[in-house]
Order: sequence, then structure tokens, then C-alpha cells
Amino acid sequence: MNEMLRKLFQRGFDLVSQSPRSLTVFTLGLVAMVVAGGVVTAIAPERQPPILTLAGMSAEDAQALAQESSLYVEFDYQVGQSLSDARGVGPVYRLELAGDPLDLLVSLGRTFDVSGTPQKSEYFDQQWPGYVLGPQDWSGPSLTLNWKGTGSWYYSDPSAYQDPVCEEVLDESSPEGVTFECENPSAGEALPAPEQARSFAAETFGATGFPITSEDIHVLVNDEWGIGVSASVELEGFPTALEWTMFWAPGPILASVSGHAGVPVKVGDFATMSPRGAVER
Repeated sequence: MNEMLRKLFQRGFDLVSQSPRSLTVFTLGLVAMVVAGGVVTAIAPERQPPILTLAGMSAEDAQALAQESSLYVEFDYQVGQSLSDARGVGPVYRLELAGDPLDLLVSLGRTFDVSGTPQKSEYFDQQWPGYVLGPQDWSGPSLTLNWKGTGSWYYSDPSAYQDPVCEEVLDESSPEGVTFECENPSAGEALPAPEQARSFAAETFGATGFPITSEDIHVLVNDEWGIGVSASVELEGFPTALEWTMFWAPGPILASVSGHAGVPVKVGDFATMSPRGAVER
């Protein structure tokens, strides 16, 4: 039986890895946010712990996996006596992308001092409608924007990522007679203090469409190699997976900033089924 389960799980992993499409469902804290067709759903279940679920496979692959798994495992779900049959209600939000993506890139470029003419990304297609401002060859600071879903955008400065320091060393075992030994450059240059980083981030996030106070921004990492902060958009008092981030490298150099152009708009409330009804369904 263990060998059968191992084969089943391996098959599932292979299908997910090979799938060209994905449906990504985020449930974070007490909020479920579904970004598929631009819908965000905020739900506050009664006594459920926070979970994070990532699922990725096409409908065809999922059906194939279900057919194969039925050969090995059969599940019989029983409704527990402790499950409630009380129905609930939850607000529904829709993510809206307003305006023109090229105009947005120009506006972001003024904030991050990135000049040039915005254009479609070299990888642009209907599934990934990407736009870019700045060089696409990693030769300087740039901004990228995906005009779909949450409208995620990303600023990066490649100068923040230093190249390894390499030197040529004699090596008789090498066909060329030499080899290279490389070391990462040492850290230790100036970085913003946590209070400064949160203050800078609050100002930058506010200027790019996400008004927030520095007290609501959290430090993700803080060591000799850099400092990073983040904040999440809240709906109905609960955090969602719409996360904004900001990172600095030693120097200090603003290494990257990420955010979202999509704006959550409430479209109403919907009735939720009970936990007991969910099992029966």
C-alpha cells in the first residue's frame, strides 16, 4: 500500500510540474482571496486556523489524476458531530484594473526615477500581458507590470546585486591549466534602520497607490546583506494576499519594490454554506 501511495503522490507532483496553466488560491489568515478572473473574497470562518493553499494543475490533468488515484485509494468522508450546520455570510470584492498600463508605468517611473518609453515586454502574450519601462537586459533599473489579475508591478535595480569577485588559479587537472575561484563581495555598507525602512516604505507605497502608516509595515529581513519590509492590503479588517514589499541592499541601494495596480471593489455579500453542508457536498 505504501508503494502505491508513493506512486500516486509522484504522479500528482509530475502533473503539477508539467501543467501549463495554474489556478492559484490563497487563503491567508481569516481571509480567502481568489485571484482568478479578478475576484477577491473575504470570509471570516468561525474557528478555522489560518491556512495557505497553493494548487496548480489544468482541468485535464486534474481529471487524469483523479482517475488514476481511484485505482489506489478510496475515501469515505463522515460528517463529525461537532460540525455546525449554521450558514454564514461574507463580503465579495472584485479587483479592478483602471486606466492605461503604459500611463501607470510612466507614473511609477517618476517615483523611482526610471526614464524612457514604456512598451510591451518581449515576453508579452494574452496570458501574460506584460509591460516594461527601462532596459530589459538587466543593464539598469527597470519597472515591469503585468496587466492582469492583481496588476502586479515590480521595480528592480541590478546594481544592488554585486557580482562575485573571481581570480584565476593554476590547476594542472584542468584542460586549460587554470580555474577560477570566486567569492561573494563582503557586506557591511550602510543600510536603513528598521524605523527608517518602514517610514520610507510608507511614503513610497502611498505615492504608488497604497496609503498605509509605518506602524502597519513589518520587517521581513534585517541583516548585513540587506533589509526588507512588507505590508498587506486589508479588507473588512483582515489581511489579504495583496502584499507590497520593499528591499534595500548595502549602500544603501533600493534593490526592489513590488506592488499591485488592482483595486478591490466591494460588489456585495453572499451566503456561505455551513461546515456540515460543505462536507456533504
